[in-house]
Amino acid sequence: MEGSTKGFLAILFAVLLVVCVAFWEQTKLVGRIIFDLIFLNGRVALQPLLEFLHQHSPFSH
Repeated sequence: MEGSTKGFLAILFAVLLVVCVAFWEQTKLVGRIIFDLIFLNGRVALQPLLEFLHQHSPFSH
């Protein structure tokens, strides 16, 4: 039973790769949507940190 998880994940990754290549246009669309969601939410989440760094940075005065 050892290594069965690695084999299962390898097969799952191979199937996912084949599906992504077969439906390339849809894969690009989903990738762009996910990237936009992460980028926009990450930007909002990092805004307080960036403001804090700007206020306490020795280079901003």
